[in-house]
Amino acid sequence: EHHKRSAKSRSHGIVPLTELRSKKDVTIQAKPKVMMCREHDYELKHYCETCDKLVCLYCTMKDHNGHNHDTVKKMAGKQREELRKMTAPVEKMITGLSEAHDKIEKMKKKIRQQ
Repeated sequence: EHHKRSAKSRSHGIVPLTELRSKKDVTIQAKPKVMMCREHDYELKHYCETCDKLVCLYCTMKDHNGHNHDTVKKMAGKQREELRKMTAPVEKMITGLSEAHDKIEKMKKKIRQQ
């Protein structure tokens, strides 16, 4: 339990001693690194768009009150959607260029055959 509560050991992989003593091959997988707020020691689960930085829940209420912020998951979804909107015209251009390239290649082939 202590490993889960302590910020320094929260990301440690835990293996029971019985497994280690059994001399079997034990695979220890580290947990994904969790980024913590230096001021409040809480996980950085929010993104402040106004300040362009990750913040914890307490930061959103204190230093970032009134700013445009939401959970990282929701903000990432918004960013993905913006990227889709921005890349859609480029995708259409790529398709058009590919079709034009194919037509040119067919025309070159016909010219060579004559």
